[in-house]
Amino acid sequence: MKKPLLALTVAAAVTATTTIFSVADDHKEGEKKGLSHERMEEIMKVGFKSDKRKGTKSLLDRITEGTATKKESKQFMAMVLDLESHHVEKGTQEDYVGKTDALVYAMAGVLAQKDGSVDALKKAANCKACHEAHRE
Repeated sequence: MKKPLLALTVAAAVTATTTIFSVADDHKEGEKKGLSHERMEEIMKVGFKSDKRKGTKSLLDRITEGTATKKESKQFMAMVLDLESHHVEKGTQEDYVGKTDALVYAMAGVLAQKDGSVDALKKAANCKACHEAHRE
């Protein structure tokens, strides 16, 4: 009876140790912490940038035009929440969180269909202000 329990305990310890080292490897010394470059690119391309040549509109554009589905709105909210969790190396984290909080609150208002929330989202989605202060 004790051997299966011991084996299970060892297996759990090995799994936990592997997970800890795997997470630690993701953020080696001197490496940026926060969202991966790939996730940030996806958020910018899908969430914020329209491509007129390809005829595609960003989620933000579809939301502000009123043509986004509920699923697309929720997808954009997930992106905005991911942005909020990012750790910046340029500018202050406090300023960055203030900007992303404005996006989160505005998007929450859009999802709740509150009056004025679309205008608040347009105002909060000021790419230039965020990029000048925090983009490297």
